[in-house]
Amino acid sequence: MIKSSSDFSNLHRSFVLGLSLLCIFGSALVLAQTKFPTGTFSSGEFSITFNADGTHSVNMNGEAMVKGNYVITENVIVLTDKEGQAACEGSGKYKWKMQENSLSFEKIEDSCDGRVGALSQIWVKK
Repeated sequence: MIKSSSDFSNLHRSFVLGLSLLCIFGSALVLAQTKFPTGTFSSGEFSITFNADGTHSVNMNGEAMVKGNYVITENVIVLTDKEGQAACEGSGKYKWKMQENSLSFEKIEDSCDGRVGALSQIWVKK
């Protein structure tokens, strides 16, 4: 039972504070899940490294195959190859998803069969 308006006011403040903290922690969790993971990932004989400066490289058995750039917008990555023996013209657009230490891609738009094939695999964080 609420005894006075000051009791109600204190209860209201506590409720608002608790709700605010819940919103802050919930937002932090969503941001953590949507931040693109940089570093090196492997799949079979291939590895792909995403650098924090927006560059990426693909290696096969340690040999550089592609170097390029990437841009992240929420859960979408756009990859543009710049050089390398397996580099493609144009860009590829994919949805990305990180679960535990596995990174996967779902093609949105890409005319490069090699890039589509490579990104259809699951990539494991090294």
